[in-house]
Formats: sequence, structure tokens, C-alpha cells
Amino acid sequence: MTVPSPAGITPPDAAAALRSFPRRLREAARAATTDLAGVPEPDELDEMAARIGPDGRSALDVIAATARSIAALDRAVHQALVLDDAVINADLLHPPSREFDAPRSGELETEVALLEHELLALADRVDTAPSTRWLRPARLTGGGSTTALALLGEAVRTAHGAIADVERTLRAVRGRG
Repeated sequence: MTVPSPAGITPPDAAAALRSFPRRLREAARAATTDLAGVPEPDELDEMAARIGPDGRSALDVIAATARSIAALDRAVHQALVLDDAVINADLLHPPSREFDAPRSGELETEVALLEHELLALADRVDTAPSTRWLRPARLTGGGSTTALALLGEAVRTAHGAIADVERTLRAVRGRG
């Protein structure tokens, strides 16, 4: 049984999108950092990814924060799927309220690999979840409710937004030394 969300995404579609995001992020970073001289060396790319962009964050900051957000959303999806009376932190559905900590490393590929790990873990969870549980209500802190499918949709939007943010940041800092 395919469970459509109000926004039209199904769990299998979401899993496929989550699995594609690491490749798409790498491609976006490569495109954003390529100039007339070609693709930068890995050390140059890491230095560029650590530069602070116009919004006050580096590409590494965006990727590291996205990995933490995806991990938190994965835990919330799991709770919504398995607990009869799950209570989900409402802040997970409001990206601006998510915390952006300093990156865990100074290497772009390391951060992308950590994000990839979180994305694939969530995609694997989607693959094994019973289709009958995606629309079960879960309470939100502060009132209201959500579903595992809505949380999954937020994870897809978060990862998709990160690709655009990373590309925009890298383009903005390209050439600045």
C-alpha cells in the first residue's frame, strides 16, 4: 500500500530522494567551486567550505547542522512509527529554530559522509516501516499533532534546502582567500 502525504510525497519517494541527496550535494559543491581554472584540490575545497558566507555560516556549518537535524528527525520518525503515544518536539518542524553549531571537522568530504550516514539511516528506516503507521498521529510539544509522514517530509525538505544553501555559500565565497 502506498501512503501519499498531503504534500504528495510517499515514503518510497522520500527514501529515494534521501538516498540521492549525498550525490546531489557533492555535485552541487563541485559545480559551485569550479572556476576557469577547474575544480579545486581537496585542500582548497576544504578551505573554501570553511569560509563564512553571507548568512554567517560556512558550507561545513550547513552540512554539519543538517546532519544533526536529519538525525533528530530520524529519531522523531522512529518514535512516531513505533510509540502509541509519541510526543515530538515541535521545534523539529521549524527549521529556523534549529541550532547551527560549529562543524565537527574541517573536511568537506568528512561532513558529507556524516550527513550521508544520517540520510541513509533514515531511508533504511523508511524501507522497513509498516505502511499502516505513516499517518498515525503523534503529539507535538506545545500542542498540536503531526505524523511520521509529515516528519519524513520535513527531513526531505531539510536535505533539499541544505543543497541549495551549500551551493549558494560556496559560490559566494569562491575566490575569496
